[in-house]
Amino acid sequence: DRLINMKLFIISLCALAMVHCMPQPDYEGGEVAILKQESFADGPNFNYGFESEDGTVVEATGSRGSSGSNIQGSYSFRLPNNQVAVVTYIADKHGFQPESDLLPQPVKRIHPIPQHALDNIRRAQGLKDLGVRFDHRGFRIYK
Repeated sequence: DRLINMKLFIISLCALAMVHCMPQPDYEGGEVAILKQESFADGPNFNYGFESEDGTVVEATGSRGSSGSNIQGSYSFRLPNNQVAVVTYIADKHGFQPESDLLPQPVKRIHPIPQHALDNIRRAQGLKDLGVRFDHRGFRIYK
């Protein structure tokens, strides 16, 4: 019993030493000063922005929408090659919609939709026109 406790103690001590000796992340630089900062709020409407000494600029404007908040804004930051990356976005009932040269663009469809898929879509639309209801996953609702 004492031997088991001693083994557990030694294993725990080794595990603790391993965790302590793990390489720590190396963060470059220190604090970044905010050069300019603005914010305004009036009920559901708001506007904010800031600029920091490392070249980061953030701006956003928001208002109440039909399904929550509508926000549009942009942010930019300096890349390691010293170029400035810019992202503009809209966030509304359709989700977060960013635009930037940095983001991958959708690939144009090369192949047409297969005929059997078009037939199924047409058949489902015909059923909907007859009053058949479907759930959010496309399964028919029987009631």
